[in-house]
Amino acid sequence: MVLIFRVLIFSQMTKMLDILEDYLEGEGYKYERIDGNITGSVRQEAIDRFNAPGAQQFVFLLSTRYVGFVPPCSVCLGF
Repeated sequence: MVLIFRVLIFSQMTKMLDILEDYLEGEGYKYERIDGNITGSVRQEAIDRFNAPGAQQFVFLLSTRYVGFVPPCSVCLGF
């Protein structure tokens, strides 16, 4: 059995998410991001891509300030 770990990073500061996004792109990591600029349908698509079987995304960047809530892990991880 192969265990695959993924990371959720929550931040109130979108600038911090910008910095992390630059780093992830530089290192070639796949990721998803939800912040205040993401609408409901696009938000759900990002969650679905992250939860898809065999998804390449390693990290999910989330802005707690603009998203307005901290989703339960079951929402992001598909439990």
